[in-house]
Amino acid sequence: MNGQSFICVEKRADDFCQIAACVPAPAGEVTLHIEATRSHYHFYYSGDHDPIYLASASTRFLACEVIGRSFTGVYVGMFATGKGQPCVPPAYFDYFSLEETKEAPDAKLE
Repeated sequence: MNGQSFICVEKRADDFCQIAACVPAPAGEVTLHIEATRSHYHFYYSGDHDPIYLASASTRFLACEVIGRSFTGVYVGMFATGKGQPCVPPAYFDYFSLEETKEAPDAKLE
């Protein structure tokens, strides 16, 4: 919006779509973090600071029984959108990494 960049978490399942979080992006380089457990995905971002929590999403709707027989699994991707307008400023992605860690029990986030 008006040249301002935002970091947003959008949740989608079938015809349901919700913007769970949307905050102005800090200036400079930003790192996006996703922490996955069996029951939730937790989304964070960081710039020149420790990760800041954005939102969580339940995994309970990610199953063939709920989504339908065409469900092929969870996927993760990075993208930038101008919502039909040119992205100004543009987004650049340098790398993507995935790290498996020992699963901790879900923490209840408020």
